[in-house]
Amino acid sequence: MAGGPIYFVRMKLHPEHEAAFNAWYDREYLDTLKPISPLFRSIKRFVTGEGDNKEYFAVYETAPTRPTAATTGRSGSSAR
Repeated sequence: MAGGPIYFVRMKLHPEHEAAFNAWYDREYLDTLKPISPLFRSIKRFVTGEGDNKEYFAVYETAPTRPTAATTGRSGSSAR
């Protein structure tokens, strides 16, 4: 079965804000996703580099969704 869209997020943080960002991400942000967790197959976060060159990269793999008129370009009526 094919999955849904995949979202990529990339960011750089100033080193002095990194600890606060990680605390927020781990303790608050992920909790805000719990109500909509069935929408995601997986969320992965990667870190590369050091100091001023450190980058965060997140991959949000969404679950497959049923086609709708908005995604297929068809109207709701199939009668002709």
